[in-house]
Amino acid sequence: MKFTRPRIDTRIRTSRLAFRLSVLISIWAVSTVYSAHVGHGYAQDFSKGLEAYKRKQLDAAQAEFRPLADAGQANAQYYMGIIHLQRSEILKALAYFKLSAAQGTRSAQYNLGVIFAKGDGVSKDFEEAIKWYALAGEQGHPNAQFNLGVFYRDGLGTTVNGRKAVEWFTKAAENGNVFAQINLARIYTLGNVAPKDLSRAYMWLEITQHPFGRTRDTSNRAANARISKVRNSAVEAKILLAEQMSPGDVERAKMSAREWLQKIGRGGN
Repeated sequence: MKFTRPRIDTRIRTSRLAFRLSVLISIWAVSTVYSAHVGHGYAQDFSKGLEAYKRKQLDAAQAEFRPLADAGQANAQYYMGIIHLQRSEILKALAYFKLSAAQGTRSAQYNLGVIFAKGDGVSKDFEEAIKWYALAGEQGHPNAQFNLGVFYRDGLGTTVNGRKAVEWFTKAAENGNVFAQINLARIYTLGNVAPKDLSRAYMWLEITQHPFGRTRDTSNRAANARISKVRNSAVEAKILLAEQMSPGDVERAKMSAREWLQKIGRGGN
């Protein structure tokens, strides 16, 4: 007698899949990279400050950075902000980040967004957060791009805008942000922000398994653990999603992921 596999209610499978895609989608990400160039006249002293900072000698680092920051050096202003942030001196950090952000330092702009979004030492202000995230996002900061996607998806400090949410999530995903990639998979699975597209959802789940971009910080174990857990969750989500697709559609989605990764020069098997 031929065995027939019991059919599972599509609504149940979709609910299970949505749950798997909902885990660990966090608004706040931490970035401590600097992106502005170091002026030749300041390079030696800045390097001394950076080496002291890497050794966690904050007083020594501050002694090197402060004269440069007072002279208008953007990277030094950024690191002065980071040092005050680590010491929970938020208002001082805010002042230095604003000086650096005004000169276009995208990580300073991003950190200002985080401060206002969290209300850490200041009044929570989502509109102000969006302003700074947008400046950093336009310069390609993947975490800022991801956070903008969340804000437009959830209507934080703005009206809900599915088109802008997908736009910013896509930019972050293309910069290697795995949280943006799995958000896109969830969006295309549920069809409540953009039209439902299971093949595209599967493509993004497949892409999560091919790390690229500035996605790892060896000094941040907690962030790395979240990234690993999201990737593991994506593997489980692919299995559930494949139950709703034909084998041909699954293979075409895998091919789309390979072509996408090759197009941006990231390879893929």
